[in-house]
Amino acid sequence: MTERDVQTAIVEVLRKMGWEVRPTSDKRRSIMPGMPDLYCRHYGRKRRVWLEVKGPGGKPSQDQLDWIERERAAGGEVHIVYSLEEALEVVA
Repeated sequence: MTERDVQTAIVEVLRKMGWEVRPTSDKRRSIMPGMPDLYCRHYGRKRRVWLEVKGPGGKPSQDQLDWIERERAAGGEVHIVYSLEEALEVVA
């Protein structure tokens, strides 16, 4: 399963669970270097979560690690996930 496959599955399932899920980049560019792949928001649960999606064996870049560190320092919730199952654990 590729990173794109994992991300597609996460988006599909989370949306069915009532999450608003926004990819943060398109095929042409990323909004900000290091920004996680998905911004997820659930109004009923009053939660906002960033997900950096990696395929099997994938590792975050230094830009991604720096972004995650800054977001967590500002009180944001950011997770690196490698599968749909890990994403579901995060949003449970």
